Amino acid sequence: MSAAERRHKRLGRLLVRERIERLFDAESFVEVGARRDGEDGVIAGFGRIDGRTVAAYAHDPMVQRGALGVSGGQKILRLLELAERRRTPVVTLFDSDGVRIEEGPAAMEAFAQVLAATARLSGLVPQVGVVLGLCVGGAAYGSALQDVVVGHEDGGYCFVTGPRVTQIVTGREVAIDALGGVPMHATTTGLVHVTADDEASSIDAARALLAYLPANAVANDDPLDRVTRGIAAALPTSERKPYDVHPIVEEIVDRGSFLELQGAYAKNLVVGLARLGGRSIGILASQPLHRAGVLDCEASRKGARLVQLCSAFGLPILTLVDVPGFLPGVDQEQGGLLLHGAKLIYAYARCRTPLVSLVIRKVYGGGSVLALPGQLRLAYPSTRFEAMGGAAARAVRGEVHPLYEAAGGAAAAGVLDKTIHPDATRPELARAFAVLGAPHITDAAPGNGPL
Repeated sequence: MSAAERRHKRLGRLLVRERIERLFDAESFVEVGARRDGEDGVIAGFGRIDGRTVAAYAHDPMVQRGALGVSGGQKILRLLELAERRRTPVVTLFDSDGVRIEEGPAAMEAFAQVLAATARLSGLVPQVGVVLGLCVGGAAYGSALQDVVVGHEDGGYCFVTGPRVTQIVTGREVAIDALGGVPMHATTTGLVHVTADDEASSIDAARALLAYLPANAVANDDPLDRVTRGIAAALPTSERKPYDVHPIVEEIVDRGSFLELQGAYAKNLVVGLARLGGRSIGILASQPLHRAGVLDCEASRKGARLVQLCSAFGLPILTLVDVPGFLPGVDQEQGGLLLHGAKLIYAYARCRTPLVSLVIRKVYGGGSVLALPGQLRLAYPSTRFEAMGGAAARAVRGEVHPLYEAAGGAAAAGVLDKTIHPDATRPELARAFAVLGAPHITDAAPGNGPL
């Protein structure tokens, strides 16, 4: 072990081959394009994760800080071509200082080809990125092209240009954590879906994610006809009182199976993956605990990304709705609310997998984008489904049509398909997905990509 590697270990960092060993089942990794000298700074190959074949490549920070050159780019391209041919998921362990500038335009072209190949795979095979160290320039864009991104909280960074170059160009000194730390991306940009405390936990999280992508059956001892009494207990009697939607999600899905994505970003919408009867599904849920569950620019992007992910890989989607509409205001309008809201509408409209919506308490105005796309639209007995909330309608028109005051009026008018009791939520949803059946997908979906 070299002096640099010993120093790396003292800092609590895993060496690149230790990262690969952590990712794959024991003794299952087969390397592609191995070089004795290791000068290209990339390890690539195939192995098994929980018995399933997966492709992966990892930057080696011990070789020119993981910077990518022509040889390393060619190795990655070969791996991605094999993954496309064999339809295997791809995991990337990012720790790269970007392009090898001493190799000039040839290295830049190699990195561009890697990014293009990554984009072509989007929607065809699941791609999971794990940010374990520096992720600069082209490597940062590579992470943004992944379907799901896991980040090491204390050692992961993504930025187009680092602090030193940023200071030279802008004249402003900036801390590396504020510029591109994983916690910043988890809370502010939404780039990072899942965070972990250390490198080993980050890699373990990537393994766990692949169990949901695409849908697969697992052993399940949680009966589908389980009564969901906890839902009624979680709902407050007052329509205006906030509540946490997480216990409701946990009550519906197989126990312990909910994996939240982007939990620290756009908290007014909860998204993630879960299992219902052992089968993977996607979850979108209004979160009244934050901004009353209203839809804004960030929540729209977050929701659209999850819908596209599920559509690409055949996961049915359950949407739990309690939404007062889109957030009004100059900041939202100037921030592109129309554009981002349209992305959510587009994602639902183009979704190729079964959609079930359950209105928990209310839907006002444009919030119907969450409820109406479902092939089956369910609701609890006290649901209100209105073009505008009663108070707002009175302020605008001075009087309110009687239907605004009639709970269940939307169901009677045929907008919603069925009213169900909260205690029967789990069995009713299981029947709904069974009626809709499995998606029939024969071609590649439009890529998830950055939204």
